[in-house]
Amino acid sequence: MLADPPTTITVRTSTLRSLSLYKAGGRSYDEVLRDLVEEVPPESFLRWAKEELKRPTLTLDQVRKRLKLSEP
Repeated sequence: MLADPPTTITVRTSTLRSLSLYKAGGRSYDEVLRDLVEEVPPESFLRWAKEELKRPTLTLDQVRKRLKLSEP
């Protein structure tokens, strides 16, 4: 049995597409994710996440207006 057996995680299709942009040169998704989490310390990520959660939420109409997108 492996000392560190693989597991399955569920991610959104959009997340998978984003991850695939980092997956080059035959690298596995495990290698990509390890590089990403090693680059950003947990404390920094959690500090960023807490600040993001303090920001007011926007409606789709507000986002479209900020991005100067036409109405649907």
